[in-house]
This record gives sequence, C-alpha cells and structure tokens, in this order.
Amino acid sequence: MIIVSDTSPVSNLILIRRLDILQKLFSEIIVPPAVDAEIRALRQLSIDLSEYENAEWIKISQPINLKKVQTLQIKLDAGEAQAIVLALETNCDLLLMDERIGINIARQEGLQTIGLVGVLIKAKENGIIKQVFGGCRRAVECFQSKRKDSERRERANARSGQREVRQGQRRIRKSGRRSQIGTQKAGQEN
Repeated sequence: MIIVSDTSPVSNLILIRRLDILQKLFSEIIVPPAVDAEIRALRQLSIDLSEYENAEWIKISQPINLKKVQTLQIKLDAGEAQAIVLALETNCDLLLMDERIGINIARQEGLQTIGLVGVLIKAKENGIIKQVFGGCRRAVECFQSKRKDSERRERANARSGQREVRQGQRRIRKSGRRSQIGTQKAGQEN
C-alpha cells in the first residue's frame, strides 16, 4: 500500500507523541521535501522531532512534475502541492491531508484522501487506540485550529483576488474614459 502524506497528519501526531499510529496503520509513508521542511520547522517551536527524524519508515521523495507543482501552488502551499503531485506520480492508494482546498483538488485529480480524524478512526477500528476523542483530543484540537487557519487563508486569498479584479476593472474603466476623451478631442479638431 502506497501512502503519501501532507504535513498536518504527521505534525499533529508528532505533537501528541503518537506518530507510531501511522506506522502501525500503513507500515510506510512518503512525504515530499516541502512537507519534510514544514515538519522540521516545528523545531523552532521547541517541538521534539526525534520520533520523526528516527522514523526509517517515513521516506522523502521529490515529485518529478515541478510544472504541475507550480500550477497547484497558485491555490495551495508548497507542501500540499508537492504531496498531491507525488501522490499522482506514485499512484498512491491514499493521500493523508486535512486542508479542505487541497482535499478538493486531490479528489478532482482522482485521489483517495483521508484526514487526521479519519486516521484516528481507522486506528480505533484496528485496536491501535481505545478512543478517538479521548486520548487524542489534542490532535483533534490541533486539526481544528489548522483548519480554521486554512479557512482564514482561503477567505483572505478570495478577498485579495476580488480586490485585484476590482482594481483591474477600474483600470479598464479609466483607460476607456481616456480613449473616449481622446476620441472626443479628435472629433473636435476635425
């Protein structure tokens, strides 16, 4: 089974020291370099990454189609874009991702996705954990916080895009007025 992961499922399990859940469920996962960098950035927050750094079952692999990565980065961050392209290139069985926009794009590309909550439910079904929301409440809270951040970023990007459209419309109107004035002046000169 080929599993590719975005940052949040891995980083949230690191936060609660239960990265082992992924190994027990999937044996091996693949992350692209941008995801690895985002996870390693947790060190700046004094998060212990020893479990991640020593996990030989987590493989780092570079996606090949960098043009598709760049195209996806218009709507997604680097980790999400690389994870989706890597998932497509490896013909993975499952993409671990929590961000709504990324999930929607991945599904449009024909990928099967599961988020952190889905991983925790699978872990409970397989007897790896006893409760989804009891012992793993912190992971769910982290997931919800990241989801809110993602939604805020999505709204900000939408507002920014709307602002750019309005500015473009104003420029068009101004240039239209200028050409009308120029036409009127030319008509008066004749």
